[in-house]
Amino acid sequence: MMNMDILQLFFNYLKERPYNNIHQNVKQDINYLETTMRENEPNEQYKKLNLSDEQRYFITFIVLEIPLILYSI
Repeated sequence: MMNMDILQLFFNYLKERPYNNIHQNVKQDINYLETTMRENEPNEQYKKLNLSDEQRYFITFIVLEIPLILYSI
């Protein structure tokens, strides 16, 4: 009974995948990796800036807090 459940879960997982072959899955992973690297570029540039703690706090406040405040209105 337990083995059947595990196999059924596995087959359900295989059915739900958008691509059923290795090539498509690898291609999808590569696209994801490239996108993640591009998303990380501004973060790396931000780290290289010569900013004081106050300036970093202000930028963090604008980027993170203000949208939350506006969303709650």
